[in-house]
Amino acid sequence: MQFPELVPRALVTLTRRGVSVIGAREARLLQAVERVKSIKDAAAEAGISYRTAWSAIQQMEQALGRPIATAHAVSGARGQARNDVATGLRDAAGRG
Repeated sequence: MQFPELVPRALVTLTRRGVSVIGAREARLLQAVERVKSIKDAAAEAGISYRTAWSAIQQMEQALGRPIATAHAVSGARGQARNDVATGLRDAAGRG
């Protein structure tokens, strides 16, 4: 018997010292930040408020003991902060 419409899928949660650090919601947020380079726009894309997104990032940074989203000013009409999540996560994992 075959079920071609069934696709295996696993949910992974990263924990540190028994505390959840990154789950599905946080992973979606970090992927969105990396893609759109803005916490505000990533929050909207992930379907959460900016405040919730910022709080989640702060909690992840606190649990990991280092920044994961580095903001730096950019030139442009709005002067919006940009974020490099991939670099922050590599640094947090000790793979910088």
